[in-house]
Amino acid sequence: MGILKRNPNKTLSPEMGYWKYLLFEYFGAYDDGSLETRLKALQVGWMIFSREGKAAYEFVEFHKNKRRVLGDVLKYLYVIVGLGGFILLLYVFSAPFFFALLAFVPPIIIHLLAYKPRLKQNLRHVTHILENSQRFTQLINLPIDDENGLRAFIESLRAGNKDAGERKNDTEAHEAFSDDLISDFQLQLREISKRENQFNQMPMREVIDFFNVMCCPACSKEVAQMSEADFLLFLRSAFLLHPMPMKIVLKNKKPVITRMIFHQFMLASYDKHHDKKDIPKYATLLCDHFEGFEFEKTIRNFRTDDNQLLERIRNDYKSHLQFLRYLQSS
Repeated sequence: MGILKRNPNKTLSPEMGYWKYLLFEYFGAYDDGSLETRLKALQVGWMIFSREGKAAYEFVEFHKNKRRVLGDVLKYLYVIVGLGGFILLLYVFSAPFFFALLAFVPPIIIHLLAYKPRLKQNLRHVTHILENSQRFTQLINLPIDDENGLRAFIESLRAGNKDAGERKNDTEAHEAFSDDLISDFQLQLREISKRENQFNQMPMREVIDFFNVMCCPACSKEVAQMSEADFLLFLRSAFLLHPMPMKIVLKNKKPVITRMIFHQFMLASYDKHHDKKDIPKYATLLCDHFEGFEFEKTIRNFRTDDNQLLERIRNDYKSHLQFLRYLQSS
């Protein structure tokens, strides 16, 4: 991979194979170069992911996993080389204690090489971009050969969020996303977000924000999931009063947390003055739209045992959920 380190730009092409891109990223081909190269690799990487039909959250998750895996590899390397060498010198070769401590020198050198200032700076910028939907969209909307545009983006990135335009409300920021990245599902979500809620007075964009945790594949270990088509069906039937052809079957059915989500929705509607507390109404909302929820059992168990659980899940999967939020512009 030495060639990649010396000439990383030679490998950057939207025609690059998907697995080849993953391999180069895991070998750090673009991490230790200039910031321009590192960001251009992000642009190309998204084009490759998009070509493969991958969603934005999958691109973000790949980079998060990559950083975690490489971090784990370094930790194991520190232990094997440092502690292993120390034990070997001290107990096998009977070296003096202070001489055996020299075994920890290689891990220190490895750490210094692995986390050079420029590398750490690049990783910090990449993390910021991937966790900020506006920054991410600004970058991937730049033409791949627009050097001046990329330099201007980097200057803005280094300046931070001092520009007042970046501190406007979320709706204006989210409108920066370009339509050519939006799938049919997302376009339909945008259309629904502009409609009037017929169930209670909560704006539809807030309804989508509340329930999107149930249409987030990454959240499946924590929350029962529905498909994109079923999510649209639920929103239209429950809140826009469209016909409901059949009840939705949830994947990884988790009745306790599902009941809690609908109970929390009732409390959120009440707290924001969008509706009154009406347990039968909100229990029915669940039972009428999802298979496997009987009204009598649901209403007996309609409560929240952990007030912080849903918020913790939203925080844990924030990067997966944020890409739906910009769609709810009015």
